[in-house]
Amino acid sequence: MFPRSATPDAAPWLGRFEAAIGLDATLPGSPGPESCVPLTPTQQMTTAGAGRGGQACFQAACDQSEKNRGSPAEPPSYHHHGSKSGPLSPSPSYASPKLCPDPPRSFSLASLIHKLCLVFVLLSVALLVSGLLSLLTARGPDFDAALSDVSTQLPASQLDRFAFYSHRNILYIMALPSWIWKHALAYSAVLSSLVNPSSAAPSTSLSATNYVANSVTAIRELNNAFYDVETGLWSAAWWNSANAFTTLADFAQLRLNEANQLNVGGFLRNTYAQAQITSVSVAKFVNAAGLPQTLHCINGRGCSASFAASLPTSLQKRGFADFLDDFYDDEGWWALALIHAHDATGDQDYLNSAIEIFNDMQTGQGTPCGGGIYWSKDRTYVNAIANELYLSVAASLANRVPSNGTYLQIAKAQWQWFSQSGMINSNNLINDGLDSNCKNNGLTTWSYNQGVILGGLSELARATGDNSLLTKASAIANAAINALSNSDGILVEADKCELNPGNCGTDGQQFKGAFIRNLRYLNDLAPSSTFKNFILRNAQSIWNNDRNSQNMLGVAWTGPYVAATGSSHSSALDALVAAIAVS
Repeated sequence: MFPRSATPDAAPWLGRFEAAIGLDATLPGSPGPESCVPLTPTQQMTTAGAGRGGQACFQAACDQSEKNRGSPAEPPSYHHHGSKSGPLSPSPSYASPKLCPDPPRSFSLASLIHKLCLVFVLLSVALLVSGLLSLLTARGPDFDAALSDVSTQLPASQLDRFAFYSHRNILYIMALPSWIWKHALAYSAVLSSLVNPSSAAPSTSLSATNYVANSVTAIRELNNAFYDVETGLWSAAWWNSANAFTTLADFAQLRLNEANQLNVGGFLRNTYAQAQITSVSVAKFVNAAGLPQTLHCINGRGCSASFAASLPTSLQKRGFADFLDDFYDDEGWWALALIHAHDATGDQDYLNSAIEIFNDMQTGQGTPCGGGIYWSKDRTYVNAIANELYLSVAASLANRVPSNGTYLQIAKAQWQWFSQSGMINSNNLINDGLDSNCKNNGLTTWSYNQGVILGGLSELARATGDNSLLTKASAIANAAINALSNSDGILVEADKCELNPGNCGTDGQQFKGAFIRNLRYLNDLAPSSTFKNFILRNAQSIWNNDRNSQNMLGVAWTGPYVAATGSSHSSALDALVAAIAVS
């Protein structure tokens, strides 16, 4: 792979997007604009043809943005020149485009109803106050006796049984807000949404949900709120961005036309080019609760000075050239992401990069546990996620490069070792890893450890034709659904960290998306009504209970909405995209 250098004409183009998300448009290292070329019906990037330069592309984008809910300025789409290796060169014919602002959000009937309901509730409060004042100032010999007998509940026919004469209307007015508040308080979540619409979005019924439209909306918000064109990352999170990248590629495979409208191909290519030249420092550790946590400094931002100073010298100097770093699980996430980008675009660059990453992952072999790979290059911990990713990448490459039998051999040997390693416990759940004696360490059964294995076994089953692998994967999936769902069948992280301080952390917020995405891969080969209904139920709950009025998606899929991050949003987006696949 050959990381592309930053182009000198980046700043004028970059300004429109970065103004929308509060970044510095003059920062160096940003990609220059190129011709606007969508993915084609054959899911490959093709050349734009003569005369289709940046000015026309971006003017069309501005015109389109007046029709749709504001799509921010975004990375350019890219030419695909056959089998050309490495990131692609900018178009020499680029002319600085006229920048257009992001249009306001489109009219929303749901938002209007939302506001009318709020007005109705406020009016009911005013009626209640008015009724109480009238009641306190009322006089009459029959009033006190009548008041002790009245029921203030609707319907009004109950009130008509009493002869209150001039007081009947007062009591009716009092009864109406009482009935409203009784039922409103019974649905406190809805009331909270009315009073504070920024904390939750209005709900919709399952039958009315359009998962494609929901996904389009969520992708726009993901890229608008969290994407950095300069680094090619979402929320300055390294391995989490690989997951977001994968989700966009999966969406492109499912809904090509909508992916073109969202310029998914441009986002994928920009990340491919820019993430490789980003300066990164990283540290990982497992906290007392067994939750893996990652700290990053991206181009000198995103971490404290004390953290940066505490990093080993090798990490401070290390960038992530070719998507390689000191953690094999990070490399596995990026390898899978690039494989899925190849599937979506047909671009050989992505597949070649995935192969190079896997070559580096193989240096993690040599554990004292008879097989598998280490978590990191300090070679101290053998954990589940790195080894599941190793299996999944090997099996995926076996299906895409069948001429190289090594990938299938590695995948089969990896599964044989993993299945006997002890990491899969007696409940068919996978713990975090092995202890120093190569025994199951009993740490938390995080949702992503139950998920990645499903995709790996699905790929291996596809490569070998061995359906027993799908049977095993289904057993793990069913065990995870039973263990990690609440009473409503909604996925909750293993330690229920969503509503606790820290809200699962940046790493933990990504876990559930990895599970449901891989569950969908399994369902593609081994369809199950249990899997399908689980995916749809979670996608629906996210849209109804875990979304604010800006269509940002939080970490608690059950609700209530918790302030979104790039990790929580892209993870929830996984469920929406999976729902498209199973619908």
